[in-house]
Amino acid sequence: MSYDFHKNERRKFFRVNESLQLSYEVVADDHVLEDLAEGESEFSLATEIEAINQELVVILGMIENTHSLIADYLKLLDDKVNLIAHSLLAEENLLKNEPLRDANLSASGIGFECEEQLTVGSIVAIKFLLESSMKII
Repeated sequence: MSYDFHKNERRKFFRVNESLQLSYEVVADDHVLEDLAEGESEFSLATEIEAINQELVVILGMIENTHSLIADYLKLLDDKVNLIAHSLLAEENLLKNEPLRDANLSASGIGFECEEQLTVGSIVAIKFLLESSMKII
């Protein structure tokens, strides 16, 4: 009997299987906010670059409507800056010593194999790097 994946699939989100540099730790309830704030500062460069890129997309779209040649030039400059930024982020990658783990990602969550059995309901801090975009999440 054949298994019809699409017929039996109940998930509502697209899922991606990926090998990631990933770290995790179980966080005590009383330290959640402190630990999250500490982690944010570690990845501020990647976060700032992404925020600036979001603003650039809007402005570049407006320029492109009236000055396509200038827009093309600015896109090339942006690509150049992004290459340099990715290189810097790769060198400073705080997860570079973490092993690659197979993970399953979706809009509703992440699944990955870990060394220990985690208790249902535990609060887990997870950090991983999406190498294609050099985004640390």
